[in-house]
Amino acid sequence: MKSLLVCIVSNEFELGIVRRTRELMKHRLGDWEIGEAKAGSGIAPPDLSRICDEARKNGYKRICFQAATMAFSEERYRDLITYIEKIRKSMPEIELTVFPPSQLFETCADLIERSAYHASLPDKPFHETSPDEIQTKSFELISRRLAKTYDDPDTKAIVVRIIHATADFSVENLLRFSNDAVAKGKEAIGNGCPIITDVGMVSAGLSTQFKDRTISAINQEGVTVCAKRLSVTRSAAGIVLLADKLDGAIVAIGNAPTALVQLVALVKKTGISPACVIGVPVGFVGAAESKELLMASDIPCISMKGNRGGTPVAVAAVNALGCLRP
Repeated sequence: MKSLLVCIVSNEFELGIVRRTRELMKHRLGDWEIGEAKAGSGIAPPDLSRICDEARKNGYKRICFQAATMAFSEERYRDLITYIEKIRKSMPEIELTVFPPSQLFETCADLIERSAYHASLPDKPFHETSPDEIQTKSFELISRRLAKTYDDPDTKAIVVRIIHATADFSVENLLRFSNDAVAKGKEAIGNGCPIITDVGMVSAGLSTQFKDRTISAINQEGVTVCAKRLSVTRSAAGIVLLADKLDGAIVAIGNAPTALVQLVALVKKTGISPACVIGVPVGFVGAAESKELLMASDIPCISMKGNRGGTPVAVAAVNALGCLRP
């Protein structure tokens, strides 16, 4: 049974917006039980009545109306709602919903997607939805909206997790993967390798999945003395103290650019070979530069251009590696 039809209501000046919105929606909503978005030529009764009647005959149980842009005046918008009320009375077996009007075609597509997503959920409050269902639906929504295509499903899974953790689709264009990073990271985690982090926050974020495998550099015994002796930060000193554990390990750095710089230098000097480095320190002093050093090296890595990054990104990447099938 078809569950939901989205109907974009427009006037003759908005047809270009509607066409572009429909193309976006085909991509974003294609794998849901949602009918093709239809554009009316206005809010004249024959248009909406015809669409509703066709939807009913085709088995739809819910119809959601979207005013294409704010070109709808308050008066016209009220007229739209009033007319839909009349349809509701004549077709009580169909649930009719009016989404709020949007301003630009990108906003219109985003609004339709968000509203349709919620309209397609089971009829229960989100706080009564199971955690697994919330996560699954979130991942599905993100997967539909990815700007890039991915030949490697494992890389795509990591991108989805990071977007889920940051609620920010723009990070997709900043992420960088060396050719062998994901495969080597997945293999190392499957073999039970240690996971070395720069700070306790990253370790805490990994505690559920990797409770006994994380080692925080900044919390190493003697780290303060080592930092003073070498004139470096404690996180960088912690990396030095953990040199004998780095070979074959996963290293996740989300906060300290100095730790990442120290790691790259140590690898270059000693030949130590971490399985995969998730290098995504956040900040305005040295963060972007430290990541450029990492990406210019031969170390298998997952990183991010610019100043952005942080604990959520590092944790999401490691947890995603841990969820990949062997």
